[in-house]
Amino acid sequence: MIDVLEYHRQALILASNCNEPLRAPHLPLNRYLAVSLLQKAIRRGETEWAAIAAHRLLDIDPAYLWRRLIITLFEDIGLHSPALAWRVLAARRHCQRLVATDAWRTLSLIIVELAESEKSQAANNAVFLGLVHSEETRSLKRLPDWPLEEAMRWAAEHERSLPQQVSALWAISGLKLGGVSGPSMHPEASAASGWRLFGELVPESELREVAYLGAQAGASILAISAGLIASQARSNATGCVSTPDYMPPSSSVGEVPSWALDMYTRAGRNALEQATRSCATIRAAFDRHVVPRSNRTAVLGSVHFEMESACLKARIQRPVELALLDRVRRAAAAPWAHASLDLFEALRSDWDGFQDLRVSSHRNCN
Repeated sequence: MIDVLEYHRQALILASNCNEPLRAPHLPLNRYLAVSLLQKAIRRGETEWAAIAAHRLLDIDPAYLWRRLIITLFEDIGLHSPALAWRVLAARRHCQRLVATDAWRTLSLIIVELAESEKSQAANNAVFLGLVHSEETRSLKRLPDWPLEEAMRWAAEHERSLPQQVSALWAISGLKLGGVSGPSMHPEASAASGWRLFGELVPESELREVAYLGAQAGASILAISAGLIASQARSNATGCVSTPDYMPPSSSVGEVPSWALDMYTRAGRNALEQATRSCATIRAAFDRHVVPRSNRTAVLGSVHFEMESACLKARIQRPVELALLDRVRRAAAAPWAHASLDLFEALRSDWDGFQDLRVSSHRNCN
């Protein structure tokens, strides 16, 4: 693994010496807005916005910048191209040794590659479904009651769905994502057991190695999920074409595009909270499905995430990817999953009003 990382590190040094770094105007964004802008710009292929956000984070918190880039790699791009993953991991290791001005030459190359790559959110979608979908969680609830070897045999059976296998790997490995443990954690969980099971499910050594490094670098179960999905895609020998998602109309909100303001930014969350009360179609949808008022902002935030925040410019169109995406959109309002599609339509109908709320909320937050 070290030899592969060193090979890609040397290649990045050569490329950075032969190319001019991206120019990134300075915007005084706070950390949360910069992170939101970075990841969504990479998803949308908006290289200039991604560079602006990355440059800002390099100034204020370079360690967090690299952790977020690693998570974005596995959450939004996947391992259909392991070479890209190797380059991102090698760039992280290389740039940790450099001052910001020198690191930017290499970092700007990585930003371009991430933004322009074909993308898959299947790894994140499998994790999500294993957490919230009743069809997937029903069997997993029994997993902690079984002996460890029996639990591992259950997870390795061919009839298991991807979300079940990913959740079982999470439960058996004991890994945490953002400080959160997986569902149905096994009492004998250990990293060694998780990686042993992963090795049984993923025969390709390259995928195992890059997933291991990604998990160690902060991607945790997302790296494991991406490795599992890439392995199954290889075994099915399916083709790889990509198309852009439908993206709702956007506008400028202060110094940033409106799509940067989601539930993880102060202005975005305030707008979502106001929309549950002041946007008539959204409010009516919540009333129809009897969603408690205390939960409406979080539920609308999840629906909004799937409708706008998760949009990809070049989404890979494999059947497994599309099937997972469809299930996630239908479960977005979990635990009120039955309300998901109704809330999608309500948000689309009230989109102009929601945009106005984001503008006013952003103005009030600054």
